[in-house]
Amino acid sequence: MSSIFLFVVSIKGSAKTERATQISPILIAHEHLNEDSPLFYYHNKSIFQNPQVKPEQYNAKGIYWLRINIPASNDLKRKTYILSFNNLTYVDLTLIDDRTSAAIENRKSGLFRPLKEISPGDDRNHFTLELDVSKTYTCLLKIKHSKGYSPQLDFYIEDQLSYLKRKQKESNTYAFLEGAIIVMLLYIALAWLVSHYRPYIWIFTFLMAVGIYSFTLQKDFIDLFFPENPRLGWTIAPLFYRLGTISFYLLLLDFLNLKKLSSKFYKLAILICLLVISFAVFSFIYCYTTSNYFLSNRINFILGAIHIAYLSTLFIYLWKKVDEPQRFLAYGATCFSLGIGLIVILLIKMDEKSLLISRPRFNYLYSA
Repeated sequence: MSSIFLFVVSIKGSAKTERATQISPILIAHEHLNEDSPLFYYHNKSIFQNPQVKPEQYNAKGIYWLRINIPASNDLKRKTYILSFNNLTYVDLTLIDDRTSAAIENRKSGLFRPLKEISPGDDRNHFTLELDVSKTYTCLLKIKHSKGYSPQLDFYIEDQLSYLKRKQKESNTYAFLEGAIIVMLLYIALAWLVSHYRPYIWIFTFLMAVGIYSFTLQKDFIDLFFPENPRLGWTIAPLFYRLGTISFYLLLLDFLNLKKLSSKFYKLAILICLLVISFAVFSFIYCYTTSNYFLSNRINFILGAIHIAYLSTLFIYLWKKVDEPQRFLAYGATCFSLGIGLIVILLIKMDEKSLLISRPRFNYLYSA
């Protein structure tokens, strides 16, 4: 079961630390049949349980309610807080003032949520809360995750400044990696203009596909191109790394002159490219119509194994037949295989949560 926790970034002063310990733990409940009113879950606290005391596996198709009690603290002034989360497709927030038992905030968020339904100041992965710390609140979160994975119910609440600093570090990492890819693209484009050597086209296409894929995994891409149909944007994203895979195989065919060296491996490479194209079309249609990405990623394991088996066998078989410059491609293929193997292992071990770890590493492997 995924861990469920509430984390408050500490700042100077003992009051903040005390408040952090008071807020946890989060309580969770399955949605009851025909009961989707937040006030029902507010007045029926007995249906909630502490997931650390009664751990259970959360079904990918289930709808869950989380209950967070936010106590009063006279040591702090009115302050802006950020409640953030990762990789959840639909999240509804209701903030209730415990003194009046009335809902004072109703918000919507999530990766698949149309932008028009998200309140100003919020985002696809966080809510902005203005809290009067002299009052007590109950925060109710309705979670529906529709990507086929068990939901990762990891929530963080922190002050706005700490949140912005943390996100800035992540943005700087992505900017650095994507900037490195852009520099490589410019260099390769200039090299092709001078030499007109065709393999440069496949290297350029490969790096461009990897760079675009990295960008499509960020919410900025969705909000820019698919603000009201984000599900389509997330479904398009995998097409770019399919394009990168095909361009890598075209580089193999061209740079190694594989058709002359081995007609058997040449035909196998063509067959793998056709397999990748066929799966890309199937995956796009299936994921967009069902929103189930779990099956798609499980099939990726098979494709990953095929890539690793083909590339390792290819260079073992052809090592004595290729010249020194062509052998350098073997080192590139090794990095390519290691990258695929790492991502597959992470997906097996951590499912969707692995995206938080593999995305920056994926960028690094293919921009280095």
